[in-house]
Amino acid sequence: MSGLRIAICDDEAIERFRLRRLLEKAGQQDPVFADLHVFEYDSGKELLQVYCRGSFDLVFLDIYMTGVDGIEVTKKIREVDPRVPIVFLTSSSDFAMNAYSLKVSQYLIKPAHGADVMDVLHTSLIRKNSRPSLTVRSGGVLVPVPYDSILCLEQKGHQAILRLAEEEPVVTNAKLSDLIQQLPEEFYACHKSYIVNLIHVRALDRDLRAFQLDDGSYVSIRRESLSEAKRKMEEQKIRPQ
Repeated sequence: MSGLRIAICDDEAIERFRLRRLLEKAGQQDPVFADLHVFEYDSGKELLQVYCRGSFDLVFLDIYMTGVDGIEVTKKIREVDPRVPIVFLTSSSDFAMNAYSLKVSQYLIKPAHGADVMDVLHTSLIRKNSRPSLTVRSGGVLVPVPYDSILCLEQKGHQAILRLAEEEPVVTNAKLSDLIQQLPEEFYACHKSYIVNLIHVRALDRDLRAFQLDDGSYVSIRRESLSEAKRKMEEQKIRPQ
């Protein structure tokens, strides 16, 4: 079962109905898509009101909508979610260049065909399943955070903050001592308040007792762990990727 969460955003009810029917047929043709979770929105504004990172695995988005059009909706989504697959629904190919610049996965000419929708579903499922991730609950939603996107994790009170390389931080109510059990070997608990992803370590500054990360920021290291931290960093450099 895929469990894909799919948003359809189109201001024409008949178009939403047609696409939903194609998705239902896909579930009938291939059991892996039998449990698709489909959510409909009749305006870009309505979708943006509920959207947060991790809300959906796939978004079908009409370009020509009254009010906030598909281009503006995509820009807003990309501010918080650079990776979710977005498929433009359009009656014209005029927006092909916009699709590229906005990292849109594909655009379908209306009315969409079943084979094209099936291809989109297969691509989205592969994408969802191919990137190893840490899944945490944030904002009431389970959010998969790819390991390789995490710079470090920081404990602040009862919350853990996942600082990411290209996106806004993800905040979850969890202890680092619990999260470290779910992380692969490239993650190192260098301080009681920090877990660092050694893949993103640029250097070790002994004077500051800190790792410097790829984004130029620093993560503290326990005084007594400096030698161990250096060894961990060197081991990571020679570890097969």
